Amino acid sequence: MQPITNHSPIHLQPLPPYNFARTVTASRFLYVLGSAEGAAYRRVLRVDGQLVLIECRSTGSVDQPAVTAAPLAATGPVSVEGLRESVARLLNIGADVRPFYAVARHDPALWRVVGPLYGLHTLRADSVFESVALTIIEQQIALKAAQAGERWLCAWGGAHITHAGATYVAFPTAAQIAAATVDDLTPLKITFRRMQVLIDVAQVAADLEALRNESAADLYTALVKLKGVGHWTAAWAVTRAFGQP
Repeated sequence: MQPITNHSPIHLQPLPPYNFARTVTASRFLYVLGSAEGAAYRRVLRVDGQLVLIECRSTGSVDQPAVTAAPLAATGPVSVEGLRESVARLLNIGADVRPFYAVARHDPALWRVVGPLYGLHTLRADSVFESVALTIIEQQIALKAAQAGERWLCAWGGAHITHAGATYVAFPTAAQIAAATVDDLTPLKITFRRMQVLIDVAQVAADLEALRNESAADLYTALVKLKGVGHWTAAWAVTRAFGQP
């Protein structure tokens, strides 16, 4: 790994309200990737074919949000534009929840639930394939068991960055999983059928990633056409990929 010396911190302004601390805390239920370290959030992203470890910190408030993302280490050079795009996508800074809050405030029963979560956002997956793969693994299984499998899969893939004595992993590439066999994936401890679906989806991952810039509806439609991918899996994968219901 090498320190990044050619990039200054990236400054981002999410759409308000944006509660960075609450969002990071909740993210552990969605992803085993990433870690909260004090007031900071660290995550390995794939940018321009390289792995980059970024550290994000809130530098604003819930109603005037600002986040600074500092690249700490990378496996090779990456572009400023690519890094900014990847971090902005991860943090889901463009999600506009204001219309929802405007409605919720006028419904006392709804606001009793929504109010305590004010500013909560959903972090987005690093790729469409990652969003689908995680959702396939988590079908009909306890979250604790699913996340144990996801940690194993990341270790199996081997992509990681070691920084200041700590190791940060990345999700395996679609190519790695596409080349795997069901026997290879047995330690995931999910059904053999779901392992095969995971492999099959990995083999068409490039087509799915091309839908990143299309609508959530387009991705949903493409996913439900895949053998073994039902409506629940498609809907939840879209939530992870686009950061919206």
